[in-house]
Amino acid sequence: MQAEKFIDLLHKKPNKAVFYLYMKKGPIVKWIIANNGSKEDAKDILQDAVILMIDKLRWSGSVLKVKPEYYLFGIVKNLWLSKLRDDKKHQFLKEQMQLHQDTKLELINLKGLAKELESLGKRCKQLLQLFYLENHTMQQIAQVMNFRNDKVAKAMKYKCLQKAKTSVSRENCYENEELPR
Repeated sequence: MQAEKFIDLLHKKPNKAVFYLYMKKGPIVKWIIANNGSKEDAKDILQDAVILMIDKLRWSGSVLKVKPEYYLFGIVKNLWLSKLRDDKKHQFLKEQMQLHQDTKLELINLKGLAKELESLGKRCKQLLQLFYLENHTMQQIAQVMNFRNDKVAKAMKYKCLQKAKTSVSRENCYENEELPR
């Protein structure tokens, strides 16, 4: 149908004009499905597009220069791409909120663990920091902390870890997790 005939039909018999647009939905549905949509999405977008098109042509006095189905397809395309962008933004925000919550929980747990490490005593805290955070060998730790040899340092590390495990499990900072060996 040519643009002029469609405009006349829209003003004289609007129901037939809407029916004509719905009869041209085949390529629209295929395009939406091909672009990550479903039949339900296509139905919703098509309905919105028909309403927008009818309002624009009927009430704003816009001039139709192409076939009505092409104009409708352009509206559908813009609506669908806009919806995809919004969905992508929504998903990104949802992921960011989850990341924020996870980080917040980790900080709370780390504060609890730091508090527990403080209660271990100065020597245990120093030994564990040297080994786990600064990656010193047992020989280096023995020298720094004035132990007789690396075997004494290893035995002290074991005792400190046992003390830390009981302290942490008592406070339930990390349920069902073991401290590193």
